[in-house]
Amino acid sequence: MKQNDIVTLKLVSGEEIIGRLEEKNADLVKISKPVQIVASQKGMGFAPLCISIDDASTFSFLQIHILFMALTRKELEDAYIKATTGIQLATAL
Repeated sequence: MKQNDIVTLKLVSGEEIIGRLEEKNADLVKISKPVQIVASQKGMGFAPLCISIDDASTFSFLQIHILFMALTRKELEDAYIKATTGIQLATAL
């Protein structure tokens, strides 16, 4: 994984977080514009990670609180980009 990839973090608390990877080292992972994946009656959706903080904030997560980090599935990555930037990505014909 490299800087600016859209990644999913699974935290030891059970939360699933999607965000843009800013930095990763032995102690922490920094992601920007993080959102939580939430289930609703209409399916999956996104919710702010913390409603009292600017959506464009960068968050640092200690590695000891992360079960795993992986690249986000393409359809969720596209939905995340649309939700956080307003940009609708073109689909293949």
